[in-house]
Amino acid sequence: MDIRATLLEEHSKIQMLKIVKYIGDRQDRFDELFNLMLIGEYRVIQRAAWAVHHAAEAQPQLTKPHLKTMVKNLADTKLLDAVKRNTLRILAAIDLPKSLQGIMAEHGFRMLDDPKEPVAVRMFAMTVLYNICQEEPELAPELIAMLEDHLPHGSAGLKARGKKILVELRKMSAG
Repeated sequence: MDIRATLLEEHSKIQMLKIVKYIGDRQDRFDELFNLMLIGEYRVIQRAAWAVHHAAEAQPQLTKPHLKTMVKNLADTKLLDAVKRNTLRILAAIDLPKSLQGIMAEHGFRMLDDPKEPVAVRMFAMTVLYNICQEEPELAPELIAMLEDHLPHGSAGLKARGKKILVELRKMSAG
């Protein structure tokens, strides 16, 4: 299968799942898809990001060689929303290596603090930050303060997730 050509054929869940099925547990195929998400034309990047997320959900071990690149890529403030959202969704579902937690926390706080970021990006950033706080509890007060600052004027989704995370962070801080 020519993954790039398949991505361009049509934008549908069926097409994306066809690519994910083709990727299977093959690292070389995942690597090819991942690279399409990083460089190229808007449509290919956007569709590849969606497929990368679903392939990573099915076979999380395939992301391991790319975690550093994923986190570094989030430093790009011109990164497509689809790439940010799907990257953060992947990072929220895995145990991030300790070596990447510091830089990821910086990116996460920046994205969560930016009201211009799409709600989904901010919500996934919040989840990644919460996960980091599980291992680095000294970051919890900073996340609590940021959530308390943003929740009063946040979207319904941001408020819902933020309130749940605040409850957990406060338990963590009290315990």
